[in-house]
Amino acid sequence: MPDRILLWSRLLLKSLAAHRTLALAQDVAVELAGLGQRVRKLLELMRDPKQSRAWAVMLPEPVPDRQTQRLLAAIKEIGVAVDSLFVNRVLLGPALLEKGLLNKKAGCKTCRRAQNWQLATLQSLQKKYGGYRLYLVRDFPAEIAGAAKLKKFTGELWQIQTEK
Repeated sequence: MPDRILLWSRLLLKSLAAHRTLALAQDVAVELAGLGQRVRKLLELMRDPKQSRAWAVMLPEPVPDRQTQRLLAAIKEIGVAVDSLFVNRVLLGPALLEKGLLNKKAGCKTCRRAQNWQLATLQSLQKKYGGYRLYLVRDFPAEIAGAAKLKKFTGELWQIQTEK
């Protein structure tokens, strides 16, 4: 996070103060001061909702869900606007079909178990992340490369309706 970079650069500058007569320490101090200026400009840019916006991406599983909560809290703390949350690599199957969300056939026993974990996480997303637009991205079997695959990818995003 930019605030941490600023903190560490200030601490390094303070520790270099005792050695300010050395040419190497002076060079490092100049570089650190330049870094601090660039980080402050970056923070200013990141905090301007007209110039920047963040999109969070998570996997639909309990541990990444908790990590995403921490990430969104940290991003909010530094004042960066988060527009949407993408839930990536969703396994489509009967558990989602039963809930009326999606329509695909079942896979192996391991896949069904993973789908059930994902479904439990997906069901809690609206409560936790209701302030964001939520999108589901299915698990693609191959890399998404090229215009045709990108068009297919964007055509297959499912937005979860959230209550604001």
